[in-house]
Amino acid sequence: MTRDDFTVLSDNPAPELAEAVWYEGPDRRKLRAMFAPSLSRFGTPRGTIILCPGRTEFIEKYFEVARDMQARGFAVVAFDWPGQGLSQRDAPDKLAGHVQSFEIYVEALRLGLAALRPRLVEPFVLLAHSMGGAIGLEALRTDVLDVEAAAFSAPLWGLKLPPLALTISRLLCFFGQGRCAVSAHKLDELFEGNSVTGDEARWKIQRALTQANPELSLGSVTWRWVVATADVLRGFREPGALDTLKCPILVASGENESIVDNDAHTELTQQLISAEHITIPGARHELMMETDERRQMFFAAFDRLLDRANI
Repeated sequence: MTRDDFTVLSDNPAPELAEAVWYEGPDRRKLRAMFAPSLSRFGTPRGTIILCPGRTEFIEKYFEVARDMQARGFAVVAFDWPGQGLSQRDAPDKLAGHVQSFEIYVEALRLGLAALRPRLVEPFVLLAHSMGGAIGLEALRTDVLDVEAAAFSAPLWGLKLPPLALTISRLLCFFGQGRCAVSAHKLDELFEGNSVTGDEARWKIQRALTQANPELSLGSVTWRWVVATADVLRGFREPGALDTLKCPILVASGENESIVDNDAHTELTQQLISAEHITIPGARHELMMETDERRQMFFAAFDRLLDRANI
């Protein structure tokens, strides 16, 4: 059921009082955000969670996480990145995950927060997953974003690419194929053997959302997305690139990760001044959509992060 620009399922209700906010992003594209207010009944709201989803993801997928944050006294903002969710897509193939540069994602985040700024309550806490972790880290290191604490769930800080894949990607972009999908879109995967979660109920909600609203679906990346991602990841490894990030940070990896590079989590955590790195036993890629026990491990670490930041 679509209601007020959200796709709502009976077993995936929207956060209380949440509303969709449409704003103008880079290149005048129409982008979607969500604002869900704090439900704190004990005075001042605790702050604002800046929720940055991963690739292929969309706001509705994070309704449960947003409700968890409201229960902790926070307001929540979340974003559909340019080219995914219900935000405007500019690639000819609407199922292709495409971006020219991660600067577009970071600028979309900046503009979205600016549009919502009068309603946001400090302190700000970043909660970022997968590709959102690359966007969030780039926004922090370039001073586009200033937060009191940052939590990264299975962040995309390293790409697992076959030999010569990046060279081929750059060549194809040079010859005008950058907007073409790297591979055929696969939208009919089964729960058995999936790489994202061991929790079947949560996995089914994700599938039900795209079945209820096919416009939320996204498939393979483009060749230009591969190049853009490699470029932003290279920036993280420049000498001193992360030296200014001094807020408390949590980096969480799944033991059974197969999408992002866990070794990159270890590498970059060692460069961060105040970071805790945890690995959740048995977890796959989507730590916040995992089984209750694994989710609890992540959010226990998240609560420790808030304590370290005195939030």
